[in-house]
Amino acid sequence: MADIDLKFDTFVVLPNAISKDNFFDSGDTITIDYSIINEKNFNPEGVIFVDFYLSTDDLIGTRDDFFLGGAYLPPGFFEDSTLFTHLITLPTNTSFFDNNVPGEYFVGAFIDVDPFFDRETFIDDNFTDVAQAEVIDIQIINNLPTDDTTPLTLDGTTAQIAYVAYYGRPADVDGLNFWNQVLSENGVSYSPIRGDPLIGNERNIYHQIVNQFGNSDEANRLFGGLSVREQVNLVYDLAFDRQAEQGGLDFWVPRVQDGSVSLAAFALEVALGARNNDIITLRNKIESADLFSDSFARQLGAKEAYVGSFAEGFGRHWLDVFGSSISVQSQVDSALAELAELALI
Repeated sequence: MADIDLKFDTFVVLPNAISKDNFFDSGDTITIDYSIINEKNFNPEGVIFVDFYLSTDDLIGTRDDFFLGGAYLPPGFFEDSTLFTHLITLPTNTSFFDNNVPGEYFVGAFIDVDPFFDRETFIDDNFTDVAQAEVIDIQIINNLPTDDTTPLTLDGTTAQIAYVAYYGRPADVDGLNFWNQVLSENGVSYSPIRGDPLIGNERNIYHQIVNQFGNSDEANRLFGGLSVREQVNLVYDLAFDRQAEQGGLDFWVPRVQDGSVSLAAFALEVALGARNNDIITLRNKIESADLFSDSFARQLGAKEAYVGSFAEGFGRHWLDVFGSSISVQSQVDSALAELAELALI
């Protein structure tokens, strides 16, 4: 993938700014104004990714610098240059300043076009390496992680589990209501850790869910072209923010490979079997996703905009930061407002 490293304004950190629960802790929110100049005014077909970093120098690096968050911009929005405002929720569970000292920091970003559309030449030929951005506000939001390590149960209130574990995004409200109703009407209450059997109609409903999720266009877009090992690792990453341990790979990859377990069934089983830190991470994501799905009525146009491949990517990108913390309402409202606005462009 081609990308361009965009240099933004500097951010000065004073000595008295470094303290616990002060700047750049998990869940803190930063508003960044930025512009992108499209030199030839030619629009790409793919979604634009902009990922923001905080650096101690003016060379932005994905390995060395602190990832602030990212933005999605839909195709067809460029007219010379456009000013954007993006609200970013920090994704880590440790302060940036655990390993840094007061001084001047650079805010920068990488920009890229959705690799699915393979528009590297658009990046190289159309964008100038020029942009301005300013950190104009820092808002401390206390959204602490869950401490609930109780295993999950699939029932008429928890269909969100399938969306988070397999698609890595919050459910659309109609889909969530549909599957919750199906699970409720058929009396499904399934927890493999608790030793629940899947028999009779409950087993039929379970297979209905994994078959429809697993054979969807979204599943093909997300997992198509990946090896089984890569698919299994992607599920672990979406659910638990980590790669699969070797034991997990040794157990699941052969079963998915030979078809004895479908990828969607594996995702559901590994989510329902989560323990320790994994269940905390997954519960943080599910609670954040529930708030997102329950909030569409608060933002005009958001529900209609949360459809298709762009919405899928938007939802995954938003939920990705909530593994070590839980979203609060203001963060959901900001995301849905952005989603509705982008749909109008």
